[in-house]
Amino acid sequence: MKITFLAMGCESLPEELLSSILKQKGHTVHNFFDPMLFADELYFSNKTLARWFSITEQIIDDAVHTNSDIYAFTTLVNNFEWVKRVSIELKKRTKAKILLGGVYPTTCPDEVLNAEWVDMVCVGDGEEAIVELMDNINKTDIPGIWFKKGKEIIKNPHRHLLNDIDNLPFYDKEAYEHDLFYKKWFMIVTSRGCPFSCTYCTESFNTHF
Repeated sequence: MKITFLAMGCESLPEELLSSILKQKGHTVHNFFDPMLFADELYFSNKTLARWFSITEQIIDDAVHTNSDIYAFTTLVNNFEWVKRVSIELKKRTKAKILLGGVYPTTCPDEVLNAEWVDMVCVGDGEEAIVELMDNINKTDIPGIWFKKGKEIIKNPHRHLLNDIDNLPFYDKEAYEHDLFYKKWFMIVTSRGCPFSCTYCTESFNTHF
């Protein structure tokens, strides 16, 4: 099976890890990164410069040409509009399914699945769930993944947390190794999740999984 991961703004460690896992299992994986220069809404935004430097349409074209079965995104609230824009174009031009994972789908799965262009959401960790999905893309009783079937939402139970993350493979840097922007500087997370659990942050919610 073929899957394409798409990310924007900054390095996506979850997608890199899932990419490595799926490649080990023999699946075809593509990775694309949109730096969203001057348009990431996190540091510095300028609409004119953003239009000049935008490669979003090229990213979409390249993703379409992979002929993937699934297009997957790690989704936060602040990148949801970009995910929506890209996903709608992919749905117009392919018959692939759209899978969203990350903080937003984990905390608000019903809300995210209500978007007509979303087919599946991963709730919680996805290392085992995505392998089971890719091994049988038509299966809808996978713990950790909620599916949309017509107007029905199939809410599968949560998956257990991984006991030994030391056995996980190294992160796949394919999407970033040729990016000149990231050869000068980039953001990196040095731990799996956050060691704190502040009540005002989604991390306090994620610790329940």
